[in-house]
Amino acid sequence: MTQVMVTGATGFIGQWLCVELTKNGHDVYALLRRPDQLEDLRRACTIRGGNGASIHEVSGNLDAPDLALESDPLVDIIFHLGAMFAWNLTPAEARATNVRGGSAVVDLAARIGAKLVIVGGFMSQNPQHLGELRIDPLDPLAADWDYVYRKAGAYEASKLESFFAMADRAESLAVPWIGVHPAAVAGHSRTGDIAAGQPFAELIDGVRSGRMAAIPGGTGHWLPLVAVDHLAKILAALADRQWPTETALITLDPETPDLATMVGLIADSVGVSVPRRRIPLGLLRAVLRLPGSERLAQTSRESLEFLRTERYDVSATQAFAAAAGIETPSIRDVIVNTAAQAVRVTASVG
Repeated sequence: MTQVMVTGATGFIGQWLCVELTKNGHDVYALLRRPDQLEDLRRACTIRGGNGASIHEVSGNLDAPDLALESDPLVDIIFHLGAMFAWNLTPAEARATNVRGGSAVVDLAARIGAKLVIVGGFMSQNPQHLGELRIDPLDPLAADWDYVYRKAGAYEASKLESFFAMADRAESLAVPWIGVHPAAVAGHSRTGDIAAGQPFAELIDGVRSGRMAAIPGGTGHWLPLVAVDHLAKILAALADRQWPTETALITLDPETPDLATMVGLIADSVGVSVPRRRIPLGLLRAVLRLPGSERLAQTSRESLEFLRTERYDVSATQAFAAAAGIETPSIRDVIVNTAAQAVRVTASVG
């Protein structure tokens, strides 16, 4: 049995990771800024098939110096998922949690001799994207980060800066680490369960509500996806198995269809017409710069950065998953199940 600490345990991915870790017999120490979150987290874990009694609280705060810990938890592995996620953050807001908080997590791992799993994002593994942001993969911390924040938006920029800063700090402090880089997270592969506010949930809502009058981008654009339970299983396997020699596991399904096909699957699932028109991304970005347009469209310019044409080498992730006996669910089924569940939730709330 491994002692594991999870930051971001109450988030969408974090809750499913707690399910998989406790199901595998591990004790989970969740970094929580509010002690009253523990019982809700335990209850959600048990309902989803985990063992909520194996989750324990570590009082702390990613925004505070040294995480505001009263004492260091003695754990073997730290899974760092905690991040401030929202569009249109200020750089100061994003950096406080995502960059400085991440560095404090590395320092904690160094102090207690723990291994570190850094949950970043698939865009950090896209050389073309990094080049557009003037980030040299061989010396990323030398980038003009003010430019990166202006160009990419504070959330994406802070996630990139945090990952590269944490990796550099882990190397300098001799902390064993690995980066896991998820695509946009879809719902549970069978139930379709997804948290409100997730980018894929917002896409489904845009199609269902009719706000998506035209499909952004061209025929090659896609939004790579990964089912939340599949991602959680891969993460949890890192607590049980020898780590791969690669320091990057890109967790996305290469069978994710192009955006137009994805929108068609969603539209069929929710019972609306498929948008037939397309709008170039450059034009859509220009439209969303108009005052009030993001609010009216309920779409942020920042979210468009994740619509790309590049493909990714996921062979290391596939090999690790296969060795751990983790089967990959059909991503088309995941899309359909998530869209159907979003409709059921909307109907029950209405």
